[in-house]
Parts: sequence; structure tokens; C-alpha cells
Amino acid sequence: MSEEQKEMQVEAAEKAAKKVAPVTTAEPEENFDWDAYENDAVVPASEKDALTQKYAETLSKVGEKEVVEGTVISMNKREVVVNIGYKSDGIISLNEFRYNPELKVGDKVEVYVETQEDKKGQLTLSHKQARALRSWDRVNEALEKDEIINFHIVRALMISFPEYAWDEWLDLHGRQVHLTRHEAEPAFGYVKITAAEGTEILSGTVFCTAATETGPSIEYATTEDAVVGGEGAVLIPVSAVEAGTGSNVAANTVALMMVPNKNVTEINNPEPIRGGTERETDDDFYDRIAAEYDNSMTYLGNDTDYKRWAKQAGAGDAIVIPAWNGPGTVKLVLVDGNGKPANAKLVQDVYNYIVSPNDRSARLLPTGTAELTCAAATTVAVNYVITGLSYNETTSIEQIKADFTEVVRVVYAQAKIEGVLRYNDVRPLISAIAGVEDFETFTMNGKMQNITLKSEEYPDTGTLNFG
Repeated sequence: MSEEQKEMQVEAAEKAAKKVAPVTTAEPEENFDWDAYENDAVVPASEKDALTQKYAETLSKVGEKEVVEGTVISMNKREVVVNIGYKSDGIISLNEFRYNPELKVGDKVEVYVETQEDKKGQLTLSHKQARALRSWDRVNEALEKDEIINFHIVRALMISFPEYAWDEWLDLHGRQVHLTRHEAEPAFGYVKITAAEGTEILSGTVFCTAATETGPSIEYATTEDAVVGGEGAVLIPVSAVEAGTGSNVAANTVALMMVPNKNVTEINNPEPIRGGTERETDDDFYDRIAAEYDNSMTYLGNDTDYKRWAKQAGAGDAIVIPAWNGPGTVKLVLVDGNGKPANAKLVQDVYNYIVSPNDRSARLLPTGTAELTCAAATTVAVNYVITGLSYNETTSIEQIKADFTEVVRVVYAQAKIEGVLRYNDVRPLISAIAGVEDFETFTMNGKMQNITLKSEEYPDTGTLNFG
């Protein structure tokens, strides 16, 4: 048998083994020759089905929408990795274990199997859903047996204290202080249309990026009507059709029109289209709720109030500069929920929220403040280079980069407060990322030293060269 034939047989066996049956757990077949299998030994065609069956039976077979028991095998500041005996492990947000600060590696936890494989091929688990289902099961069982139902202390804590709540329970706490969770927002920007004079571009006209091997095209709809003038071009505001961070794109990427117009000769976005954010997380929403409680008795118009108002309007953060243009003037320097400079829409939204130009009764700007100026932040790009990076086979360099980009934002927030991005605060983040085993050198903008920030500057992740 040729090597090609052997490879085809093994591949077919592996594909067949991935077809999951109902939930059962089987012991490994004692007589199965794993050494021969791993060494690509010759497998007669007549034995292929038996081989496939034996391979499949060595795995725990997991059914979707069921609660099973798993073991915590690793955890970091954001995620908990749980093994349920399946071909892959599941990753659960640490937020779901907020009620249990003593959680550690080796603990047994109940998890709900949402999907066997998501778009990335990852097993998707939920601990909070498992707890909710188990709670209802216990309630129903008690009712059937006419037993006394003891009040659940966790539920009591969720009702009484926002720090112990999540999802809908946390939303209820938000309403107590007149706050609602920020939903996902679409990116906003401008598209330049070059066309014959008099060409009309109606509101709702859709432009898009080109589809790639890694993803579909991203669509943007115009938010107002426009007519091309004598200069032969017009700049039109657009908003992403779908909300989320995936709608943020770099400059010069929107170049297509969903319904072609023969009068249009060129399409381009001269600046990045940004401001797309995901639904506000429990952690971020809790921070706003806690800030509202903490500042409910403060005088109106201090720095904390301006930052709080900016966040309520959708900003990720704000720098407050009092008396920047004389007495009674205040300037807010804004970033979005991704830590990027606020786009024009967000800048205007924050201004309107605080000043309320059309309804003075809703005005937050304190009496005596003559002028409020809102502007997008200036960012300092921080380029990272890591050499000698090693990681386990269960992760990838792309995932490590994504995890680092997310966790470093916490350090950025502290850096803005102190006016310096500290090298020794960022470097340890690499070792804490799940899957990373070791690395040799780590530099920020080519150096192993702190980066000083000016008053209106925010740090921002530039290039990531991890190798």
C-alpha cells in the first residue's frame, strides 16, 4: 500500500471519529494498538470501520444542551479552562465564578454544553447556565416531594449586591441607579465617492470591503442623502450594518458598492472607520454601577463627574482638562470602548449628553461652566517584539496576540492615570496568558524601558511581532 493510501485511510478514520454520539463515557479499549496507529502502520481496508469505532469509543461523547461535570485544569485573570473528557477543553469566563473566589485548579465544576464546536472549533461551555438549570431542577424536585425549599444564599447575594450579580441580575442593579448596559455599537466613519456631477447617493446606500479568505465583506450604509458637486467628489457619513468590533476597519479598505452605479468611478474611506464595540461586559457595567454609587453624593462638576458622564454616553474613558481655555472652560479628551480615539459620532454624542443643547432641563453641564469642548484622544502606538516565544500545542500565536491585546488594555488605563506606561507592568502579562510556556526578550518600541505619556495621550497597541 502506498504512503498516500495510508494517509487517506487514517484521515478518513479521524474524520469519522469526530462525529459525536449521545452522552456516555467509555473506558479505553485495552487491546487497541495505539503505537501502531500513531506510527502510521498499515491498516487493512476491512478493519477501517472497526478502527474508527474503537477510536471514537476512547473519547467522552458529549451531547449539546446538557449539564456535565468537568475539572478545572488551568486559569488566569480572565478565563478558566475546564476539561470534560472531550477531544478539546472548554474556556469559561472567570466572571461566571465570581461567587467563588476560592476556585482553583483541580476543582470539580458543573458546566452546560452550549455547543460542541463554535466557529473556531472550540468546545463552548457555561458554568452559570449549569448552575441556573441545576437550581431549577432542585426546586422542581423539592416541589414534587413536598419538601421545604431553603433560600439560596447565592441568589440572596445576587439580589442584594451588584458585585455578586451577572447578566439580567446585574441589569436590575443598574436600573436602581438609572443606568443601562451599553449594547454593541456599529463603527462610524466617512466614505469618499468620486462620481459625475449631480450623482445622487441616497441614505441607506450600502458600500463594503472586499471579502477575504478569512472573512466576508463588511457592509456600511450611508446615514444621509448626498449629491456630488462640481468638484467631482463627496464625503458621506456611513455606519456599519452590523455592530461589533468586527466593523472597525483601516483606511482605504471600503472600495465596493453593493449595487453598482455607472456614474461612480471611485470609492474610498480616507480615514479609518472605527467606534464599533461589543456589548458591555459584566465587569465594565459593574464598574459603572459602583462608580454611580460611590459618586452619588459628590458635588456636580468635578473631574469624576465628567468622566462618569462621558462613559454613560458611550465613551470608554475620558481625560478631563479644566480651565484649558480660560476660566469656566472644560475639555474632554475621549477614547472609545476599544481604547481607540473616539470617532466623530461618539465625540458629538458625549457633548450632546452633557450639554443637552435641545433640552436645557436635561443639561448636566454645571452652571458657571461657559464652554465644554470634546475631542478625540491622541494615541501613542506601542509596538511589541517578543523573541524565543514558546507555547503549548493547544493554543496558537494568533490567540496569544488576541489575549495580549485584550489584557494590556487594563495596564493602559492605569498608565493614563500615572502618565507613564511601565515596562515591568506589561512584561509579566505574557507569562500569564494561557498556553504560553516561556520567552526570551520583550521590548516596547524597541526598548526595555518605560514610555512617558503626555496629558492628552493614550497608549495604543501597534504592531505585535511575537516569535
